Amino acid sequence: MMMSSRVPSRVVGRRSCANRRRVKDLPGQDAAEFALIIPVLLFIVVVILDLGRLTYYSAALRNVAREGARHGVIFAEAETDGGEWATMEAEIQTLVQERSIGIPADEIVVTVGNPAEGLLSVLVEWDMPIITPVVGQLFGGAGTLPLSTQATMRFEN
Repeated sequence: MMMSSRVPSRVVGRRSCANRRRVKDLPGQDAAEFALIIPVLLFIVVVILDLGRLTYYSAALRNVAREGARHGVIFAEAETDGGEWATMEAEIQTLVQERSIGIPADEIVVTVGNPAEGLLSVLVEWDMPIITPVVGQLFGGAGTLPLSTQATMRFEN
């Protein structure tokens, strides 16, 4: 009598191939797995979109602050008569608000620093709305993320 060298899968503790196929082919299993995974995937996509928007808007604010500071240091002496800095300050604020692409001009706060020691600084602030609700809760529930940037340049003589 010859003994089989094959050990039944029950003895080893593994399921047989037939059992694996049967478990995998349950009706509705794919739909149930998809329903469990789709909220996580959508959350990841929306967070990636928020990070992309954050990158874009921070670069846009940095660029308009630099443009405002550059405009101020180049044209300050030519356009200010006898030290009327308020006119130049208003011009810089208007320039920054007009050139901010994709950001509502009425929501941007522009602060032009007093030109002391030959330096001009332009501070630009904006509250970026967050589209991901859970991420908005992490920032105090306000639904916005405060962005600010400052550009400082030396006056050209």
